[in-house]
Amino acid sequence: MIEFSVVDWAAWAPGLTERSQWMGWAGAPFLPQGEDTPALAEIPAMQRRRIERLGRMAIQAACWCEDGQGADSQVPLVFASRHGDVARSMDLLGSLVADQPLSPTGFGLSVHNAIAALYSIARGHRGNYLALSSGQSTVEAACLEAVGLLGDGASEVRVVIYESPLPDVYAEFADEPDPFFAWCWRLAPAGTPGGADLSLSWQVAGDADPTAPGLLPHALDLHRFLLAGDPQLQHVTQGSAGPGAAVAEALRRLDHAWRVFGTGLSFAAFGVGGLLLGVLVMPVLLLMRDPVARRRRARRLVQRAFASHVWLMCRLGVMTLQVDGRERLQRDGLLVLANHPP
Repeated sequence: MIEFSVVDWAAWAPGLTERSQWMGWAGAPFLPQGEDTPALAEIPAMQRRRIERLGRMAIQAACWCEDGQGADSQVPLVFASRHGDVARSMDLLGSLVADQPLSPTGFGLSVHNAIAALYSIARGHRGNYLALSSGQSTVEAACLEAVGLLGDGASEVRVVIYESPLPDVYAEFADEPDPFFAWCWRLAPAGTPGGADLSLSWQVAGDADPTAPGLLPHALDLHRFLLAGDPQLQHVTQGSAGPGAAVAEALRRLDHAWRVFGTGLSFAAFGVGGLLLGVLVMPVLLLMRDPVARRRRARRLVQRAFASHVWLMCRLGVMTLQVDGRERLQRDGLLVLANHPP
C-alpha cells in the first residue's frame, strides 16, 4: 500500500472549465461532450499552434495546477495516458498506406512523451518528467511512480492524466467510455497540511471478473472520487474469468521464458560470430592480393553472416521479418539507408 496527499488539482473537459463546475459534476457526474478546446493563453501563440486538442487539454490542466509557482523545475512531472495522441499516429499510418511522405513534425509529436516535452519546452521546465501508460491502471501506475519520486526526495510531484476518443478503427477494442478530458493532481507526502490524504492498495484479482464499464472511464472516475470525497473506490482490471485463465497465464509465462532464452541466445550468437569473423575469417581475406575481389568477398561474407543471424532469430521466434517492395532492390548501384521506423 502507498499513501500520499493531493494538495491541489485542476481539470479541463468540454463543458467543464471551472472549478465550481467540476465540484457540481462530482455530485451528478455525466460524460463530457462537446467540441470545446482550451484557450491555453499561458503558451505563446507560435508554440500553441503546434499543439492539438488533446495536448492543449493536458497542458492547460498542468498550467492551472502551477498555483502561481510557475513551472518549477524542482517539481517532477508524471504525464500518463492509456492511448496518448493515437489519432496523430493513425494519420501517419494513413500516409504510409497512401504512399505519401511522412511529416517530420507529425512523427516527432506522435511519440508518447511529446505532450510532456511540449509543456516542458513552452514553460521552461528543465526538471525530471516522464510519460507512461498502463491500460486501465494508468492512473494507479502514475501515482505509484509519483510516490517513488516523493520517496526519492521530491517535495511535490504533479501527475497529469489525459485521454481522448479512440479512432473508429479501434472502436471495437474500447473497454470503457472514452471522452476528451484532462486533469492534474499535485501530490505531496501523506499528512501534508491542507491536502486530501489518499491510500492505494492492490492485490491479485484471482477469480474476480473485471469491473464492468460504467458511465465514466476509470481515470475520470478517479477524479470524481477525489472531488466527491467518497470513502473508497474499488476497481478490478485483468481479473481471471475461470480455470482457462490459469492455463492462458501459464502459456504466457512459458512464451515469455522462451523469448528471454531466445533473445539471450541471439545476443550470444551475435557476439561469438563477430569474434570468430574478426579473429579467424577476416585475416584470411587479407591474403588476397586483388583489392577489388577482397572487398567483394568481405561484403558477401558480412551479408551472409547477418542473413544467418536474422534466420536464427526468426527460427527462435524472437522476431519476424517481412520484406515489402523486394523488386525495388533488384538493381545495381543502390544505396539503402536505414531509418527509425514510424
